[in-house]
Amino acid sequence: AAARSARSPRPPACPPTMTKHGSQTPNDVPPRGEPATRRVLNVRLLIISLGAVAVLTLAAHFWKQHQLARTAGAMLDRAEVLAQQGDLGAASGYLYRYLQLHPDEPRANRRLAELMLDGAQDVAARTRAADVCYAALARLPVGERPALRARLGQLLIELERYGAAEKEASLLAAEASELAGPEAQEKSLAESKRLAALAAYGRIRTTGLADAPEAAGLARLFETALEASPGDVALATTLARIWRDEPTLLAPEDQQLAAAERAARADQIIDRMVAQCSEGVEGLLARAASRIVHGQAGAESDLR
Repeated sequence: AAARSARSPRPPACPPTMTKHGSQTPNDVPPRGEPATRRVLNVRLLIISLGAVAVLTLAAHFWKQHQLARTAGAMLDRAEVLAQQGDLGAASGYLYRYLQLHPDEPRANRRLAELMLDGAQDVAARTRAADVCYAALARLPVGERPALRARLGQLLIELERYGAAEKEASLLAAEASELAGPEAQEKSLAESKRLAALAAYGRIRTTGLADAPEAAGLARLFETALEASPGDVALATTLARIWRDEPTLLAPEDQQLAAAERAARADQIIDRMVAQCSEGVEGLLARAASRIVHGQAGAESDLR
């Protein structure tokens, strides 16, 4: 038995194993004469690679911005060309696409609002134009708001949104003090008075308040507005209508006047407007229409 044991081969060595702490067992020791493999991080190559990636990323970003700027500039140029050709819808489309790239650019917002105001022919288009005006006014500096705010106020009156128009009139008056120069301030205040009078007239008539105590004296609001804008056709024709046909909107003492006296006062208002109207044709047409409606002489000479 001892002899057989001596002749029996030994079992093969166990394969290398890892301890639970990650250390090698003696079987992991590489054979003699073979060096151990070492992995070394090439720091210089890593820095160069990261730098190259950063440079390429910045270059791609600036190239994209350059291309976007060129595209945006081309859109603005095309919009102006189309506007000059009278294609307001297409011009508005280019400006809208420009604003997708630069939504807060104030001048482009204002230009889009102006084009939509010029091209609005129905209630839906005018409603969209009003929304665009609000967005543009929110982005414009105070000094560049009056003209667009005045147009918005007039549009709101045409849409019979009289309360909103009165609010725009109040904002015009409030912002007038921040404008540069007395001339700009006076112009903004005059437009504020005009919008306030026309909007109040529309509100009182559509809400059935013509006989309410608060309606008495509305004519005075128009007279104040006409003092600031003596040639305004809408103010003059509306005030003349009040004096002639709507005495409940006059001051209490003027309501007692005879119809003939009130009619004479209405004619005087129209005549003064024609004398002051910078757009002479428009004033003459308004007086001719009034004379035709009330059977007065002189309409033919106005129409010539």
